[in-house]
Amino acid sequence: MKKRLSRADRHRSIVEAAADVFADQGFEGATTKQIAAAASVSPALLYEHFPSKEALYRAVLRKLVRDQDNLVVSLGIPAVTVDAQSNGAAAILRMLQGYFSACILRSGEERDVTAHRLMLASLASDGTYARLLYRRIMRRNLHTLAQAMDQARAAGDIAGEPLPAQSAFCFIEHVGSMLLSTHLGKVPIAQYAEDGEKLVRQAALFCGRGLGLTAEALARTCP
Repeated sequence: MKKRLSRADRHRSIVEAAADVFADQGFEGATTKQIAAAASVSPALLYEHFPSKEALYRAVLRKLVRDQDNLVVSLGIPAVTVDAQSNGAAAILRMLQGYFSACILRSGEERDVTAHRLMLASLASDGTYARLLYRRIMRRNLHTLAQAMDQARAAGDIAGEPLPAQSAFCFIEHVGSMLLSTHLGKVPIAQYAEDGEKLVRQAALFCGRGLGLTAEALARTCP
């Protein structure tokens, strides 16, 4: 006899099923009928847990935000801090390598894949989840990047026309998002010349040059 789920477990199973449907169809394309079928519940039971598709979408977003925080912890990505004694160029390279490592080396995590697919669907439709994700990431990391860039420029490690830290942050996020998009399956979609740690290093060098880091600074911090 099949064991009946508790209300809390049923609630979680509906949210997980809805995440997959929203990732496939986007918010506008997904229907409560599709979500109920994916969760193996009746539409009536679905509405007992969530009064509307909008309420269910918000629950999915909250779960994926929590999953993202947990993923960062599980990956062991060290937090980069910048103070008066920091080397700005080295801090920038640590941030880049940590971020691209998460995008390239650990992109096969099931929930990470679902969250990223939902972000892509969001970009193509309402933009709600993508906007929330970018806003959170920027709020957590932009100040550190801006400080590191200021220190690197003061030390002569960044040259050329100044690039606003906020724009630099978005450019880096775009590179990482596409790297992750091309590494969702077992075989990368884009045919890079390298893979693994070598590709992480190349991505970090690419963005480091884009930020204006000099050849000397890159050779010193990313040999």
